[in-house]
Amino acid sequence: MKTIIICSLLLQIIFLGSFAQSDGDKPEDELYESTPSSPPLVTDDTDTPGTNGYELNIYSENDFAKGSRSFVPTLDANVGLGEKVQLRISKGYTFEKINGEKVYRGVTATSIGLKYRFYDKNGLSLAAYPSFQVNDASRRKDTEGNPIPSDGRSIFIPLLISKEVGKNYTIIGNIGYQKALDRRGQDTVFESLAIGRNLGPDMIIMAEIESTSSPKGRNRETYARVGFVKAIQKKNDRNISVFASVGRQIGSPDENGHYHTIVFIGLHIAGKFKKSQKP
Repeated sequence: MKTIIICSLLLQIIFLGSFAQSDGDKPEDELYESTPSSPPLVTDDTDTPGTNGYELNIYSENDFAKGSRSFVPTLDANVGLGEKVQLRISKGYTFEKINGEKVYRGVTATSIGLKYRFYDKNGLSLAAYPSFQVNDASRRKDTEGNPIPSDGRSIFIPLLISKEVGKNYTIIGNIGYQKALDRRGQDTVFESLAIGRNLGPDMIIMAEIESTSSPKGRNRETYARVGFVKAIQKKNDRNISVFASVGRQIGSPDENGHYHTIVFIGLHIAGKFKKSQKP
């Protein structure tokens, strides 16, 4: 019942946005894109920076639960390799505090991904986005000083599906499988559904339901999340936006019986590399 109520609220937040601003008389080129994306969501979209394009996301993922909290500043860099292909690399730094323990500090595992949009027609687009997680995160220790096994290397292969609905809405679905290469029995399945709505020329609001579980559907963790992206500078060669979201764990709690609240906040910079001038 709780899950149904939260899903209903998410949809209401999106659709009630239509009352915040009327787009009936606005030309299509004045409307902001309606595509929900990661970050501030977890759901990825099918868009790429395009030829000579780049995107930088500088953000912090903040996790709050009973007895613990963590902050993970992250840099996510993306480069367009043609119109349909995108190369991504991301790296973060973790600050984590668990009651009764010292603050943990350390770098996160490097993630490298290659997105390929292989279908794009009539508002429907499909993309594959395989990524590789490197086993280069800082090594953690328990309270007795013993090393804790890392997550190790993994390969994540998702399918991204995006559908534009009119000028104002975009719906995106993700489904993927993560194969753990160094830890047997740690494979996971990821599923998500997101919707975005533009509010005039400078803002989009969005919501999602995303879930991670074992291949047999066990140990499921589900989050409901709402967020926004707000453009603060729009130029031909560079666009800058701020974004934020808040997500709440629903359904089953974590292995300690706790529910988590996750807050994303950050800055998005996108543009085109300048071509060198020939003499």
